[in-house]
This record gives sequence, C-alpha cells and structure tokens, in this order.
Amino acid sequence: MTCNEVQMQISLYIDDALESNQQPSMFSHLGKCLKCRTFLQHWMKTRGVMLRMPVPEVPLALDKRVKKIRLIRH
Repeated sequence: MTCNEVQMQISLYIDDALESNQQPSMFSHLGKCLKCRTFLQHWMKTRGVMLRMPVPEVPLALDKRVKKIRLIRH
C-alpha cells in the first residue's frame, strides 16, 4: 500500500467513512510509516480545531437561495 493510498484512507477515516475492512491495512501502514502518522496527527488536530470553532450565522435569504439551488441541481 502506498502513502498516497493510505492518506486517502486517512481522509475517509477522519470523516468516519472508511470501511472497517480497510482499517487494518491502514493501521498496519501507520505502524511503519512516520510520514503517514504525521499526516494523520496533523488532520486529527485540524479537525479538532475546526470542531471547536463557532458555527457562523447564515443570513436567512442566503440559506433559502442555497437550498433552492440544491433542489434545482438534484
């Protein structure tokens, strides 16, 4: 497994979207690869910071326009 493949899996893992059968190979690689462990640590820290940020208020008019656009595209 390449570092690029593992880093893609790490992105899915952080978003809780990595299939459980893919996790053992990812964690096996992480046990051997400092570069990928550092990548995981960086993104876990970034995620933690973002989760602590306040959610901005969205003006009601903008919210309605975005929802309308989403309906048109689907």
